[in-house]
Amino acid sequence: MCNIYQNAYVTIIAACSKKAGDGFLHNRRNPVSTALPFWLPSGELGTIHVRDQERAPQNEPVNQRAWCFQERVLSSRALIYASHTVQFQCYSGIKNIGGGNNYLPVAKTDGLRIPIDLLPTGNAQSKWYVKLLSFPRYVHWVTSRCLLGIRSVRCQNVAAVAKASNVDVLDRELTLYEQRTWRTWKDILAEYTRRSITNPADKLVALAGVAEAIQRRWLQKSEYLAGLWYQTLAQDLIWHRYQCADRRSRPQGYRAPSWSWAATDGPISDGAWPGIIEPVISFQSCTTLPAISSLPFGEIRGGTLVAKAIVRCVSWGQNSLEANEAPLYELCNGLRREVGFVYHDCAGSEPIEGFAVVVGEFNKRVTRVGLFNVHQQITDPDAS
Repeated sequence: MCNIYQNAYVTIIAACSKKAGDGFLHNRRNPVSTALPFWLPSGELGTIHVRDQERAPQNEPVNQRAWCFQERVLSSRALIYASHTVQFQCYSGIKNIGGGNNYLPVAKTDGLRIPIDLLPTGNAQSKWYVKLLSFPRYVHWVTSRCLLGIRSVRCQNVAAVAKASNVDVLDRELTLYEQRTWRTWKDILAEYTRRSITNPADKLVALAGVAEAIQRRWLQKSEYLAGLWYQTLAQDLIWHRYQCADRRSRPQGYRAPSWSWAATDGPISDGAWPGIIEPVISFQSCTTLPAISSLPFGEIRGGTLVAKAIVRCVSWGQNSLEANEAPLYELCNGLRREVGFVYHDCAGSEPIEGFAVVVGEFNKRVTRVGLFNVHQQITDPDAS
C-alpha cells in the first residue's frame, strides 16, 4: 500500500461516508448560521454570523477509522469529498474547490504529512545529501581564499579546519534530520492510535504502509519492531497515556509484546511524551516474529526484548488506576519512598507492584562541584 498511495497521481477520499454504501457524490448544503448583532470599531451596528463546527475535519467519519489513515498520510495529492465541500490537498496545503465553506485545518489530521524534505529512499546520492555535502566545501573555498595572503598558514592546517567544519556541519544536520524523522513518527502514532479499528489484529497491519515509508527515510536502515524502531528504541519504549480516560482494558488476545503500544488500545499522549533522551539501558537483542515472514510491517506472532538495565522494586497502589498520574514508590529494605509518577497502559485489574526498568535521562544538566577520591575498600552493594 505504501507504493500504491505514494505513486498515485491523485487519491480520491470519501471523507463524509460512514460506510461503502453511503456514497459521496451528493450536493452539499451550507451549514445553518445564526445572525447576531455586532458593534463595529466605528460605533456602527453590524452583523456577525456564527455556525456550528459539527462538520469540522476531525469529525469526518473517515478520520475516525484506522484503516483510512495511511491513504491520507502517504498520498502526494488527494481529492477529498468532505461533508461540507470538496477539497484538494497536496504538500503545499489544502484548498476548497469552488470557494466552498472553509474550516480551520486540524494539525493532526489535515496537517499531518511525512515531510517532503526527508530523503525519498535514504540514498546518499540524493539531491538533499549532495546539497548538504556542498555547503562545507563552499566554506572551505571561502576560508582558503581569505587565507591566501597569510604565508604563515600552512595548507594542511587549512585542510584540517575545513575537514573539521565538514564533519561538524554534517553531524549536526544529520542529527536534526534523525530527530525530525522520529518526531514525525511520534505524531503519526498520536493520530493513528486515537482511531477505531474493527479487527484488533489489524492494528499493525493498517499502519504497515506508513511504517514502510518511514523506514525508507532513516539514514541508516532501522529495524521495525512491532511499532517501534531499533534505532530509537530507548525513546520509543517511553510511550504512555497521560489521561485516565484514554486507557482501555487489557486485550485478551495477543497482538504484540507488552512493551509495544500495539499491545493495548487507546490514544497515545503526544504533547507530554518526553523528547530525545540519553539512554542508560543497553539492548542485547530485540526481535519480533511476523505472522508472514515476507511482511515485516504486518501482524506478528511473538517478540522478545533482552536488555541490560538498572532495575528497582516499586509499587503504585490500586487507586492509581483511577488517576491521570499517581505516585510511584521505590521499595527498599521493607520501606518505601516516593520517587516519581506512574502512567498506566490499561484500565481495570492490574498489578500494584513490580519492577521499574530505568530507560534513560532527559533534560539533565550537570555542574562540576569537585573531585571525589573514593577509598578502594568501599564497594557498591548493588553491584553483582
